[in-house]
Amino acid sequence: MTNIIYNVIEDNAGGLYLAIFNTNGECVHFSGQYQYSQGQLTAIISELMSGEIGSLDELNSILTNQLLPTEDYDDIARNIKPGAYVIVADNKGIYPDKMGFAAKIEFGIGDNLVSLAEYARMHGKAYRTVRQKAELGNFRTARKIGRNWVIDRDEPYIDYRKKNRNFK
Repeated sequence: MTNIIYNVIEDNAGGLYLAIFNTNGECVHFSGQYQYSQGQLTAIISELMSGEIGSLDELNSILTNQLLPTEDYDDIARNIKPGAYVIVADNKGIYPDKMGFAAKIEFGIGDNLVSLAEYARMHGKAYRTVRQKAELGNFRTARKIGRNWVIDRDEPYIDYRKKNRNFK
């Protein structure tokens, strides 16, 4: 299930939900109550993206106590608006500015974390260069959440390359 389409939804009471869709846009999996088990939602998204969870049946067997009828997603989808239900992450990215407290805790988003793209812009570096440094573990605060990287905005950018002063 590496090419999944999903939404993470937060309601105005801090409830977190995961909806997974087929290629026709129909909801084929809907689960909730992730606000009660910190880290479970981001772990499931990572396992889905990496292929560790290979099928919906496998996912459903892991989440038996959290499964909700997919029809409930249809009700929520009609009410997605500020103040009721908000999409805080999907397969395209995470949206810290839309997150409430529960989602920020689940995704490890503090007020100081920014995306790698934003960090690269702040330091005048190419996104690819910053991402490679993150993948190599050269940043203390960089973390991968699902397929997205975040980093503390105050992390210094240190160039570890050796410089040869005699090079012309």
